[in-house]
Order: sequence, then C-alpha cells, then structure tokens
Amino acid sequence: MDRRLSTIESRAQVARGREAVLTSEVGAYTSRVRTLEARLAPLAARRSAAEATARTLTAELDGLNQRLAAETQGLSDAKRLIGTQRAALAARLRELYR
Repeated sequence: MDRRLSTIESRAQVARGREAVLTSEVGAYTSRVRTLEARLAPLAARRSAAEATARTLTAELDGLNQRLAAETQGLSDAKRLIGTQRAALAARLRELYR
C-alpha cells in the first residue's frame, strides 16, 4: 500500500511539474501575444487612417471623372457647333461673293 501511495504521489509530483512547465509556457505565450498586439495597434490605426484617406480620394476622383466627362461632352458639343457655324459662314460668304 505504501508503495502504491508512493507511486501515486510520484505521478502527482510529475503532473504538478508538467503543470508548472505548461503554466509557464502559457504565460510566456500570453506575454508574447500581448507584445505583438501592442505592436500591431499603431499599424491598425495607420491602416484605418489610410483606408479613410483612400475613400476620400476615391470619392474625389469619382467627382473629377464626372466633371471631366461633362467637360468633354461640352467640348464635343462646342466643336460640333463650331463646325456647323463654319459651314453656315462659308455658305453665306459664297452667297455674298456670287
């Protein structure tokens, strides 16, 4: 019986030793995770700021593209009008010099 009790106590001692090692390892990993989280926090803030800037710039670009399309259409219309007016002027000049 003493031998059995001694064996059980020995196993319990080994288990407590393993538990202490595992607890120590978990503590080390927890510390490492906290360190990495602390290093990542400023990067996450920079990413958020960069995403906000990208959204703002994208909206601005969309507005500029719309304005460019409108101006391009206006230029096209003006060129067409100039062509029509030139043709009308040419016709009037021909009539005047006949």
